[in-house]
Parts: sequence; structure tokens; C-alpha cells
Amino acid sequence: MFSWKVLVIILTAVSTVPPEALCQQTPRSTLSFEDTIDEFLRQAQDNGDATDVQVSTCKISSQQLVATAQATAARVLKGVCNPSEIEDRFHNMEVQLGDQLNVIKAMLLSLEEKIVDQDQELKRQYRRLLGSMSGGKQKSGGSTSGSLVATEQPTYSSPAYTSAPQRADEVIDEDENVPQDSNVNAKSGQFGPRSDEITRYNSTVHIESGRRVFSYYWIVTGMSYKLNNWNQKRSLRSNSFYIYPGGYRMYMKIIPRYTSTATYIHVGLTKGEFDDSLRWPFTYLMRAQVLAQDDAANQATDLRSRIWNPRELCSGSNWRKPLSGDNPECVGLGFPHDVIKTSDYIWNDRIIVKLTVYLD
Repeated sequence: MFSWKVLVIILTAVSTVPPEALCQQTPRSTLSFEDTIDEFLRQAQDNGDATDVQVSTCKISSQQLVATAQATAARVLKGVCNPSEIEDRFHNMEVQLGDQLNVIKAMLLSLEEKIVDQDQELKRQYRRLLGSMSGGKQKSGGSTSGSLVATEQPTYSSPAYTSAPQRADEVIDEDENVPQDSNVNAKSGQFGPRSDEITRYNSTVHIESGRRVFSYYWIVTGMSYKLNNWNQKRSLRSNSFYIYPGGYRMYMKIIPRYTSTATYIHVGLTKGEFDDSLRWPFTYLMRAQVLAQDDAANQATDLRSRIWNPRELCSGSNWRKPLSGDNPECVGLGFPHDVIKTSDYIWNDRIIVKLTVYLD
């Protein structure tokens, strides 16, 4: 009869396998584990003796298993989850993308310039054709004046010639505590030595030094009070004006005491009626100046800015399509008070500011 002592002997024999053995022992019998146990039990019943049978076992250390798994995972994931390598790859991708975008931007700018140049050349040829046609009409007994103005119609996309000068009204600061001459007009000759020029060219498109330009004249009165009593940074804005029929709308601003010793004049864009049909951003060259008014000496020269190119000045927000009201003004002409406070530029306590926009 099989006893419990035999079972204890079996379990004791099995537990004697060293823990370090990891499936490396060679079994003493070719029988399976189940068959070996059955054979052992039969022999124990027949002989009544204790028999020691060693069975191959496999014991794996959990610590060794974890270490092996970690080492394997590290080898597999190396180069994939390495933070430094990932950062380098993203940086390289960013540099390559930036280079490609710069190339595309350069191509677009070049294409835009070519299109603008072709458009301007077509306009010049069109005007030459109109001039030739009007010349032929004059020789054949047609009208001898205003033929170009009558033939070429203003459009929303390009500047056109205007028929007669139209003076833009002067802006008067309602908060100013000095008398204002609100009835000044060019016909009365009260603009001083430059009255004829203002009467002829104010708010018109005309030819100047062989180029088609728009001229706007702004009369700023009460200059003595502004220069001596206004707070720094206080400004005066002109009326808004279109630089050609159906064109861009602009404004000027003067800051008499930009500093305690200097005056500045700025130019900007404002929202207009025809903005949806115009090209943006604004690209016309321009110049601001303060006119000399000393007719006696006739030696003073106008205070002129350099010719400003919107593509090279300030930021895109200054020359983009105005969303509402005024865009921030950008370019400016500055001059010291000791220059402007002379009879060369102040006549009857007023100065004349002129803006020239080059349309060709």
C-alpha cells in the first residue's frame, strides 16, 4: 500500500535541483515526466523500498528574466526613441522645409514683379496709342485740348488722368485755441508765393520730370502756436484723399512737436471705396516735402524726403488693404524747429506740405 512518506520523498528529491540550473540538466531517463512517476510508484509498491529518482526540471530566475527582457528592448528601440536623435531629425526637417519655402517665396516675388512690369508696359503702350490717336485728330481739325482726358476713362485698377485740378480741403483741429482761416482758397491768392502751383496741380495726376505723378498739397495753419504750445506727440491729420480716380485712399499726419526740437510728417493708407478692386499691398513710390515760400530771396529749397519704397519700409501691416479706418502711418519726414521757424517755410503762419506719389 502506497504511503504518504513515499510522496514526501519524491517532493524532496525534486526540490534538490539547484536554482541556477536553467533548463540545462540532462534527464536520466528518456521517459516523460508522467511515465517516470508512474514507474516509480509501481516499483515502490512492488519492492516496498525507497527509491531516489531525479527528474529534470527547469527553474528560471525572475530577476534574470527581467534583465534579459530590458536588454533586448533597449537593443530593439535604440535609435527610435532616443530623444536627442529625434530632436536632430526634426531640426533637419525644419531647416529643409524653410529652405524650400524661401525658394518658393523668391519664385513668387519674381513672378509678381514680372507681371507688374508687363502690366505697366501695356499701360504705357496704351497711352502712347491714345496719344498718337489724339495727335492725328488734332491734325485733321479735331479738338486741340483735353483729347487724352476725354479718351482715357478712369478705371478701378489703374490710375488715369484727371480733367481739372481739385483742391482737397484743409483739416482744421476743432480743439485748437487759435484763430483759423477756414476760407483760404487758391483762387484768392492767399496761399502765398506757391499759389499758382497749388491751383494747377493740387489733387491731380500730371507729368513731372517725365513721370506721371499724383500731387497733394496740404495747408497747415497756426504753426507758431503748434510749434510752441502743443504737447509732444500731439498730431494733426489731413483729410483723406484718393491718389487717382478709383484708386488708393491716403492721408498725411503732422506732429509739430515730435520732440522738443523737431517736427515730423507721416504718410499712411486709409480705407477707401475701391479697395476691393485694387492690388495689395500698396507699392507706389512716394515723397513728402515742405515747400519753400520765401518769394523775396527765392533761394530757399524745399525740404524733401528721399523717395520712399513701400516694399522696403516698415511692415506688411502698413501697406496692406485697410480693414477699417486708417492703417498705421509709416514713413516720415523730420526737420528741426530752427529750420522750419523761418520765413523761408512759414508764410502767414502756415506751411505747405506736399505729397508726391509716382504712378509710373
